[in-house]
Amino acid sequence: MTVITSSDRIIVCIHGIWMMPGAFWHMQRALKADGYCVRLFGYSSVRKHPASNTASLHRFLQSLPDQHIDFIAHSLGGLLLLNYFSEYNDDRLGKCVLMGSPLTGSAVARCMSQLRFLQPFLGKSRDVLEHGIREWAAPGEVIMIAGNRNLGLGRLFGKALPTPNDGTVAVCETMHPNLAAHHIIPASHTSMLFSKHALNIITPFLSDR
Repeated sequence: MTVITSSDRIIVCIHGIWMMPGAFWHMQRALKADGYCVRLFGYSSVRKHPASNTASLHRFLQSLPDQHIDFIAHSLGGLLLLNYFSEYNDDRLGKCVLMGSPLTGSAVARCMSQLRFLQPFLGKSRDVLEHGIREWAAPGEVIMIAGNRNLGLGRLFGKALPTPNDGTVAVCETMHPNLAAHHIIPASHTSMLFSKHALNIITPFLSDR
C-alpha cells in the first residue's frame, strides 16, 4: 500500500457563493502548519456560468505540479467540485471535504428565486443552487461537514428553511447516500470555515491513508 504524506499532496480549497479565496485563510494557515501545500481556487460565483467555472477549475488543476490532490470545498464550491468530477477525469484526484454544500438543492436559493429583486444575487449559479448536483462521480472518499447554528440569511425566510440548519443551508440538504461520513458541528454557514471542530475532522480524514 502506497503511503501518501502531507509533502506528497496538494490541498485545493474552493470557496462558496459571494466569497473570495481568502475565505480559507484560517484553514490554509492551520493546514500549512501541518506541512500541507494548500492552494486556493477562485472563481466568479455569480457572474459566470457553472460550466465556465468547471472549465476554469480544470485549467487550474492542470497547472499544478504532478502530485496527489485532495479538496476542501465550501457551499457552492462543493457543487462546483462534484459537477467537475462528472465532466473531467484525473488520476491525481483523491479525497474531498465538503462544508455546508446543499447537495440536494437549497431552499434559501429557491425562495430567493421567487423574488425578482433577489434573483441577481444568485446570478448564473441559480439553477445549480436550486437543484443541487446532477450526479455522483467523485473519484475518492467524500465527507460532509454541516453546521447547526441558525445564524444567517435563511432566517429571513422563516420555516421555508428546514431545521436544523446553519442559517443558510439545512442539514438535510447536505446529505447524500454516497458520502463516506456526515458530521454536524456547532457552527454557522460561514463560521465553519474558522471552526476548530471542522479542523479536528478534516486533518485526520486527509491524513488517513
